[in-house]
Amino acid sequence: RQMGRLGDLAKLRGHTDQVTAFALSRVSPTLCATGSLDGLVKVFNLPDKPSGDVEDAKMTLTCSGKVLGIQFHPGVADVLLTYSIGHDGCDMRLWNLKGDCKSEEVLVDVHGEAEVMFASFNIKGNLIATTAKDGKVRIIDPRNNKVMHEFAIAQGQRDAFVYFMDDSDELVAVL
Repeated sequence: RQMGRLGDLAKLRGHTDQVTAFALSRVSPTLCATGSLDGLVKVFNLPDKPSGDVEDAKMTLTCSGKVLGIQFHPGVADVLLTYSIGHDGCDMRLWNLKGDCKSEEVLVDVHGEAEVMFASFNIKGNLIATTAKDGKVRIIDPRNNKVMHEFAIAQGQRDAFVYFMDDSDELVAVL
């Protein structure tokens, strides 16, 4: 092997359109998910030593439209956050992936017509921060389906990422 070369890598397969999102579980490092413009989220159990491409998804979730982003809960391996955009607007869901049952809980529609650009959990997993095309950051309590705080990003700024700082509820925004 040459330095800097990884050799042949296994590929995750299964979507019929462009993959737009990827997430690895911090709790279960062999669990990953991909989201696509085909409106599907595929959840995979990665083998320790893959021998070829990985095509058999553990689970397929159907979203309301094009998948914009996904993220695993930071403390619970079987909970996945998805956000997508379809004909009926933006949709954010928390999915319970435990076992073979995939029950979903639709989060409150807090963005109206604005498309969610980014979402992230705090370290405890009890709050979600989002940015949207309407130029606002929203802090959501997913257990109560409520917007706890809402404020505008810098004027004229649309694309932004927002993250919780470590163990606090302070935010950092990347504009």
